[in-house]
Amino acid sequence: MIAEAPIYSAYGLSIASELPLPELPSTAGPADIFIRLGAVPHVGHRTTLREQYVYGTQAGAFHVTNGDTIVADPLPGAEAVAVRIVLLGRVMASLLWQRGWLPLHASGVIIGRKGVLFVAPSGTGKSTVAAALHARGHAVITDDVAPVAVHQGVCRVLPSWPRLRLTADTLGMLDASGTPQLLSARTLQIDKYNVALRQPRMQEPVPLHRIYFLESGTEMTIEPVATPLAVASLNAQSFIRQRRCDVDAALHHLKGCAAIAGAVRLSRITNVRGRLRLAELSTMIEEDSVD
Repeated sequence: MIAEAPIYSAYGLSIASELPLPELPSTAGPADIFIRLGAVPHVGHRTTLREQYVYGTQAGAFHVTNGDTIVADPLPGAEAVAVRIVLLGRVMASLLWQRGWLPLHASGVIIGRKGVLFVAPSGTGKSTVAAALHARGHAVITDDVAPVAVHQGVCRVLPSWPRLRLTADTLGMLDASGTPQLLSARTLQIDKYNVALRQPRMQEPVPLHRIYFLESGTEMTIEPVATPLAVASLNAQSFIRQRRCDVDAALHHLKGCAAIAGAVRLSRITNVRGRLRLAELSTMIEEDSVD
């Protein structure tokens, strides 16, 4: 237990943390997750279903265990914002994976009461597309980490908290709640704004209807992705590094990717970058995501 630590809320969970997490909403009550400061040794340990070490982040080392505990060991002089970005991104993704969710590198919105995710590497416009759709009235589910799981044949995505991380040139698209907070982490090469959104906070998992793999191109197209390629793409765009897993963890991870590919329609979007094309792209997504 962490005595008198602040309690925050994200992904439907209560988080007690010795590290301040100003990006997260505060809450009360018993904690589901505990984040504490401590020494994390550098060991040659492969990821298992219950334990993972996270290194090489330029923010510090982290030890994630049992789906409920994170030990953070920041590097001396590490930027506090860099530590938080890594902790609430890659490290939290590892913890959610231990709790039974496949953490995809994605942003998502609700269209027609169902979830739609945009999966892609950093810097490819996931948050910008989500912002464009939010400006058209669609609530944001998550940004950066999208935990997905199939239960009784239904795929669901776990909401994070109502915010988007945007570059300065896209801030004008949204009616933010309060002043956007600059997240500038030199060591991570991140210079974005954390934008709180004017929408209710979601707590329950959302049924997932579509997953779009976002790519840049010269023409706007949406085309289906065959299941074998979809499994490979989900594996590549998850926060779990299969090559660092032991046999049981790697098999569990691939089964999770296959289950999602079998339960959700997956498509590839070729996106022509540029503000003037966002309205066209948004219309295409709205039309394609309605059965």
